[in-house]
Amino acid sequence: MKLLPYSLRPSAPQCPCHGHPWLAFLPEPRVRDNLIRVQERYDEDELCSDIQGFWNLSATDNMLIVWGKPSDPRNWEVTESFTRKLG
Repeated sequence: MKLLPYSLRPSAPQCPCHGHPWLAFLPEPRVRDNLIRVQERYDEDELCSDIQGFWNLSATDNMLIVWGKPSDPRNWEVTESFTRKLG
């Protein structure tokens, strides 16, 4: 774990929880923690699919945009469509 950048290390709530595996790639511990806390309120597979849209450069309605090194949370941008969908 010490080899991982701080932003990608599992948070305390993430370790004992059975959260969806894709949560591990999100570089912001608070976001991972919040998603684990409210996981019964959203469809994990649907959200995973929405987030993975940023890998598809031809997608016109991406949910997240990564402008640089993915392990740096400052490089991630949440789009308006992502904010609207999550309410």
